[in-house]
Amino acid sequence: MDFAISEENFKTFVEDAVMTVFDLVFNISIEPSLSAPSGEDREIQVIGMVGIAGAHRGMVCVKIGEAFSHVITAAMLGLDPGASQATVDVNDVVGELTNIIAGKVKFCLRSGKEISNLSLPTVIRGHHIDLESISGVEHRHFAFFHQSYSVVVELYSVIEQEDSNMNTPKILLVDDSKATRSVVAKVFSPYNCEIIEASNGALCLEMARMHQPALIILDITMPIMNGIETLERLRIDPHTQDIPVIMLSANSNPEELEHMKIKGLVSYVTKTQKPGIILESALGVLKLELKSAPASH
Repeated sequence: MDFAISEENFKTFVEDAVMTVFDLVFNISIEPSLSAPSGEDREIQVIGMVGIAGAHRGMVCVKIGEAFSHVITAAMLGLDPGASQATVDVNDVVGELTNIIAGKVKFCLRSGKEISNLSLPTVIRGHHIDLESISGVEHRHFAFFHQSYSVVVELYSVIEQEDSNMNTPKILLVDDSKATRSVVAKVFSPYNCEIIEASNGALCLEMARMHQPALIILDITMPIMNGIETLERLRIDPHTQDIPVIMLSANSNPEELEHMKIKGLVSYVTKTQKPGIILESALGVLKLELKSAPASH
């Protein structure tokens, strides 16, 4: 992702922007941290995600501990810090915070006729959410602190590919089981395609916006956001609404299948079937070329 300012100035810009947002919106002072929060922290994290799509593609994540998320929610809503807060209110505040920060990041992108747009915020929770950088994605990390609380802002941006790789189809595998993703990926190994992975539906939405895959293979039963909700949100986003989706399910439910077809599902495969059936369904959607056999000597 290209920026209108240098890498050094960009770091200063992000730090100043995040500190300014916390000061103006919450009347809370935060400072940059020289080190990332300890991985031993077992507190549940509230994570806001906003995708950047269009001329530039990426994702902005804001990670806040559960306790601090209630502090900033109380500050924004004018509540007593000790008052109980509904999860929906916390989600709204963290989502809006992420949206504001993402908007400031977007202004750093190179100007021109092409426009980059922000997605609607998604908020998820967990002790550990798998957001590590993957192939083709650049990761920038900014840590902050307020008293004993920490805030982490992460930017994931798609690295522009060389011309020789631009036409390689991408297939996004979405399943909370790493073993299942590995099995599905293996059936595509004889073909020229790039496999990218997401462990839940919320990450699927952001990965789909960033990578614009040629096909999504989506599990139904997942934590955080299930496959049906993910499919619905893919179809209402203009940047992902036309991406073909093959759904994986533990069982065949005719009513469920009919509902998903209405939402734009192109194929439905049960996990009791052989993995090769997934490949057959994919080849019905994509024209994949076999890899060239190594030359014999």
